[in-house]
Amino acid sequence: RNAERIEALPGWVTYYNAERTHTGLGGITPMAALVNNLHGNHS
Repeated sequence: RNAERIEALPGWVTYYNAERTHTGLGGITPMAALVNNLHGNHS
C-alpha cells in the first residue's frame, strides 16, 4: 500500500503545482505564479 502511494506521488505533485488552480493565488497555478513573479523581478 505504501508503494502505491510512493508511485502516485510524482503525478499528484505535478497536478497540484502545475495544473490545479489555487484560490490563494488568485485562481492561477503555483507554477504560473512563480513564472509571473520571476518575470516581474528579473525584467
